[in-house]
Amino acid sequence: ALLDAGWLDSAETIQRDILAHFQHSREITDAVLARRVLASIAMIRGDLATAGRELDVADSVVRQHHIPGAVMTLRYDRARLERLRGHDAAATTLLNRYLADLRTDDGVARWDVQVRLAEIEARTGDAAHAAARLANATEGLELWRAAQSDSTIRLLAFQTSAYEEGDRDAYFARAIAALAARGQQAAAFEQ
Repeated sequence: ALLDAGWLDSAETIQRDILAHFQHSREITDAVLARRVLASIAMIRGDLATAGRELDVADSVVRQHHIPGAVMTLRYDRARLERLRGHDAAATTLLNRYLADLRTDDGVARWDVQVRLAEIEARTGDAAHAAARLANATEGLELWRAAQSDSTIRLLAFQTSAYEEGDRDAYFARAIAALAARGQQAAAFEQ
């Protein structure tokens, strides 16, 4: 809530308290998550060096305690960081690795990463491919939604994100804007 309100100092203070609690209670996976949130706060601030350090510490903890399930989420966070650093090729590599490791039935996460890839592609030159990727991602999410038995999940699918911290909707808007700027106005309007 503090992040959504833009109160980054308060969000960071509380998150550091949460991290201290989890470190003290030796709840390692929760401590890793707290570091990821601190990295996201730093990314929102534009403090990419701090974000990188938080992810480095989280990665070190994951390796030290052999938490393979956290490797993918850290890869995703690294991709977001590389994108913010202007390293589109590195971000693309990380996002493609993340996508390859996702389960086929993980509809929201697959949509999320495909949108991020489409945004990079549209901005860096291949707008037609980006438009097709974005259309396929949206179609995939619609198929996933239709397969859900819970009507609430179907309704909320577009309100969620694989990872809520940070620019949840901004990357989708950037992808659409990049398509429009690269001559793909019909595809942008469709999305």
